[in-house]
Amino acid sequence: FHFTLEERKIVGITWRFLLINHNMRPDSVEPSKMATGLDGEIRKLRKKLRQIENLERMDRDLTEEEETKVSKRFELREKLHELLAQLPKNKAKVSPEDSQAVLFTSEKRSVTTETIQAEVSVEMKRQLEETQNGEVQCETPGDAGEEDSTTQPAKAQKVAPAGTEAATPTAGPSTPTEPPAAAQKPGKAKDAPRTPEEKKQARLRQMWRGLRFSVSLLKGHEDVVTSVSADGSLLVTGSRDTTVKVWDMKKATETRSLGGHTGTVTSVILLSPDESRRLSLLYDLFSDWSEKDRLVISGSTDCSIRLWSIGRGCDFRSIYTYSSVQSLCYSEEEGLIISGSDGGKIQVWDSETRNNVQSIRGHNTSVTCLQVEGTHVVSVCEEGIVKVWEIRDQNLHTVYVNESVKCNPPGPLKARPILSLAYANNKIYYGDDGTNIKVLDWKAGTVQKLPNHLRGFGSTDCMVEVEGTLLVSSGYDLDTGIGYLNVRSLPSGEYLASLCDDEAGRLTCVAHTKVTNRHRFVTGGSELLVWDQALPTEREVIAAHYEETFAGPVQHSEDESDEEEDGREDIEMGRRRRRSSAQLAQDASWCVIM
Repeated sequence: FHFTLEERKIVGITWRFLLINHNMRPDSVEPSKMATGLDGEIRKLRKKLRQIENLERMDRDLTEEEETKVSKRFELREKLHELLAQLPKNKAKVSPEDSQAVLFTSEKRSVTTETIQAEVSVEMKRQLEETQNGEVQCETPGDAGEEDSTTQPAKAQKVAPAGTEAATPTAGPSTPTEPPAAAQKPGKAKDAPRTPEEKKQARLRQMWRGLRFSVSLLKGHEDVVTSVSADGSLLVTGSRDTTVKVWDMKKATETRSLGGHTGTVTSVILLSPDESRRLSLLYDLFSDWSEKDRLVISGSTDCSIRLWSIGRGCDFRSIYTYSSVQSLCYSEEEGLIISGSDGGKIQVWDSETRNNVQSIRGHNTSVTCLQVEGTHVVSVCEEGIVKVWEIRDQNLHTVYVNESVKCNPPGPLKARPILSLAYANNKIYYGDDGTNIKVLDWKAGTVQKLPNHLRGFGSTDCMVEVEGTLLVSSGYDLDTGIGYLNVRSLPSGEYLASLCDDEAGRLTCVAHTKVTNRHRFVTGGSELLVWDQALPTEREVIAAHYEETFAGPVQHSEDESDEEEDGREDIEMGRRRRRSSAQLAQDASWCVIM
């Protein structure tokens, strides 16, 4: 996951280059032989990079041979970029109106060649002219009167000073020194929104294209951050370093480091104040409960679930599960902890008694994600199976399995390991190693695809729904090693904007909360990052950008036959990964028992 300074510079150059040219294709059949040869080499390199990514996701120490493969990542990317530069580009499908040349870049950090600088300058000049002509307008991102400086992470820890200088025009929002843009003038009658819903969506698009975010780094974990849970300025994180950490995002500091797990912490859940109070009184933890005494539930590959008290700074209850915990969810309505194991087992635990009230074989492979909404629970696995359960009498009862679904509009639908999950408005959103997000209307039995990557290779490792109105999903560009966030409106699924920092690698988990009505995202991976919606007065920011590719028609993964092969390899790699982590967890757990 980690890049050297030289790698970051080259990635910054290549990312801009690819975004300017990612839709360009050969102009004629004559050079097709050369292009076909290059395409084959490019696919091979991407396949090797995907294998390296799979190795890095394995929850164990790599062998010497595997370490050697991973060490060649930079060399492979450099060769891949050279081949991409040789592809014919004389038939551009991207018009200036359809492509943001500065998308996903941080002008203060990125180093570009003279050619790239010239192309970016032309694009930025065009955008400035549009802004001056009133063609690009945006609403004020927030009310300055709501500012609370204590809610912003420390400036000294900021890792994404992505704002441009005052004299440099940028895409999207106006510079901080300029007054807020006026409301957009109505366009042509045929383009103007007609219905109230269309007008609402138009305002939402306009607002998001004007938002800016400050990005801050929280240091403390010694390995990949695998799970995050946030509420206001309170943040709880779990990591492959086996610890659960508590953070105060007002001060951007770590307040607790909770040790007890002996394996990777795969899931953390910060309970609501009401539920924390209820369980605290039940367990007689505090005579006078306060907000600082929130409770946390964590699951780990060490075959245990632990309940933690932030106020006490320790765990007060633990549950031995007899199998590696890969996913967790909590039903506050029922007071139930639901866990998914690496072998496909789903278990239900009573939070009051810690008794195992149900244990069933829900899937044939690892249960990668669990989501609860009311009395419904959604589970997904490495085989690409989605199941919906209903909670009745503290037990799960199957009400749906995606055995026969139709893609709408018609198209290929491959079963790949599911990595991320969200549930909103009776629809199931999930991401996998494919390029698109899948939207499952489980009551109608149909699946819709939403573009989430710029090219035919990608990975949607995490997503979160926000109050049923927004879907935020991670994207990962295999060619550059850069991760980003895509924001969509719900329930329509319409693409709104993207957030990207040049130094953000693969994003493995994401959480959302609000501070004084401003958005705050927290992402994990090789780095723990806090993305705060910025005030108009803040300068060191990144702008939310719009990329037409994510709003356009769905593009299926490159070369379906290769994708099938890669999919099978990914599933088998996942099985080996889970088996190895389960064995390590079992060994560690027996050591603890002894």
